[in-house]
Amino acid sequence: MLVTDAYEIVLENMDAIEKISGELYMAVKIILESFEGNRYKHGMSRTKIYHVWVNMKNRCFDENYIAYQEYGRRGITVYNEWINDFFAFYNYVSKLPHFGEKIIHLTELI
Repeated sequence: MLVTDAYEIVLENMDAIEKISGELYMAVKIILESFEGNRYKHGMSRTKIYHVWVNMKNRCFDENYIAYQEYGRRGITVYNEWINDFFAFYNYVSKLPHFGEKIIHLTELI
């Protein structure tokens, strides 16, 4: 069986996969999206956690980023395994106790 054949079979059965497990569905969806186009795609570029990761790297490495002065210039950096691997970051952060909960700022309590 060719990879493209397997791709088509899985694509045709996404509804059944979603019924089995939401996590399995997301994992399969990410894998399928990586086959589409020449660039690796993970399907999470529009999520809040992805933007947290991008902005964290900008604060630490992009000298033109507004918050660089408070982070990168002071020597604050990003854990090596997270710099070029969103999923390494996601896998760590998603296991934290309050992952996904809304953060309440003090200004909301006043």
